[in-house]
Amino acid sequence: MILIFLTIGILIFSGSMIFLKKSGSRSWINWLSLILIFVSMGLITLNDTAHFGMHEVTSTRKRPLLSSTPASKMNLLLYQPLGTNGTERIYLYRTNSKQVKPTPTSTVRTSYTVKKGQNKAQVSIATTRWVYRNQLMHTLFGITGENNQFQRRHYTFKLTNAWQTLSTTAAKKIQK
Repeated sequence: MILIFLTIGILIFSGSMIFLKKSGSRSWINWLSLILIFVSMGLITLNDTAHFGMHEVTSTRKRPLLSSTPASKMNLLLYQPLGTNGTERIYLYRTNSKQVKPTPTSTVRTSYTVKKGQNKAQVSIATTRWVYRNQLMHTLFGITGENNQFQRRHYTFKLTNAWQTLSTTAAKKIQK
């Protein structure tokens, strides 16, 4: 819709310059159409750069946590270190007993927390997305396709005291 306003502003400005003779009404029409053009362009820029007309919505899913290795008798949460210093990790977890391969955590705009000493083992996945504030903003900027745009994800692994957190290389050494 905002693109329609921008197009109308451009057409009115162009049409008044071509078809109307120099007069007071022409200058008012030109000023109004220029205001419409600049406001539309400003709103498009603000929506694109600062998510104007949108707000963040976070949804959280909680799942029971099973050992990363189904054959292991121990409860393990495995991780794969990334980079040279090993501060970034990809955690490997399972939430279903039928799951053979563990699910890796995402690496794009993702953070994680591991809490030990909890009552039961579970993983909470909080996903934050940009959503339009109201129907007017959705109507104005809906053509951009930014509704429900992914912002970030946070994994919280809640582990009991019986659980161990190991790197995949350490788990392979223990397995041998």
